Amino acid sequence: MAVARDLKTDSLKFIMIFLVVLGHMGSYNDYNMGLNRIIYSFHMPVFIFLSGYFTSINSTEGKQRSWIKQTLILYVIAQLVHVALEILLRYTDCHLKQIPFDYSFNLIDILFSPRLALWYLLCLVYWRVVAWKISGGLSDAMLLLISVVLAVLSGFIPIDHTFSFQRAFAFSPFFFLGVVFKRRNWMDKLEKMPIQYVIIALLFGLFLAKLLPTYMPRTHYENWHHPVIRVCQSVLGVYLCLLILRISRIGFVKKLSEYGAYTLWVYIGHTYLIVIAGDLFPYLNISLNLFSALAISMIYCLIFVALAKLYKTYSGKLATIL
Repeated sequence: MAVARDLKTDSLKFIMIFLVVLGHMGSYNDYNMGLNRIIYSFHMPVFIFLSGYFTSINSTEGKQRSWIKQTLILYVIAQLVHVALEILLRYTDCHLKQIPFDYSFNLIDILFSPRLALWYLLCLVYWRVVAWKISGGLSDAMLLLISVVLAVLSGFIPIDHTFSFQRAFAFSPFFFLGVVFKRRNWMDKLEKMPIQYVIIALLFGLFLAKLLPTYMPRTHYENWHHPVIRVCQSVLGVYLCLLILRISRIGFVKKLSEYGAYTLWVYIGHTYLIVIAGDLFPYLNISLNLFSALAISMIYCLIFVALAKLYKTYSGKLATIL
């Protein structure tokens, strides 16, 4: 029997994936009240929290191996398509400028430095393997404490984007907080928070987010204040994540909840359009403002929602990893 989807969560997931696409649109954010800093302070924390929340800790080993295989195959295919697209665009650029094309490639970079949003697929494998293998033997408090300590200490290790190293550790507390929330049924308690106070607290948190640097935990520390910033951003991320989850429990928009079932398609698919637009828009002298970025982001989302629906219609399957 199919498990009924949580429409409130699906509605929230689509809003978050739309913000992911919007955040990737480019430099227009520098001119619009630090919008990127606000978006990045909570959109991936919420998304990753939900990934932890919907992780089945007690699934069979067969299902776990099947999921890992499926996700890694998806990552490799998506990564290689990105590399092929980059090569094609680079070759086209060299041809138009009539300059020699560089045929040398770094195999390690191609395979293990995820392109754009693909880091999430690798990180999700790391987090779920840890959750399946060791979380059952740890108390919830110890699991969260270890994830927080590793998130802070990881920045001292000089590994950056390769293997999604920094993001895997820096974002891990959000994932394991989701796991703990599910195990302890804390979502019911969260829904009891008075909504008027939650809205006020959320506005205050978003104001603080605008003051901090953009939350991009992909680089190791370069000076003493970077770990302090990571701690502040992580605390603020948890704070905003819980407040947004509380607001999302009020209700849902039917159409958004329908689209929220297809976030995987949007998450991976939009990255190719972002790469193409990054080369094409400057060539066509197209510059974005907030309104055009919002419109194009929604178009990107709807394109891949439509493709996902088409796939579901003909295959009878809903491709998802969450």
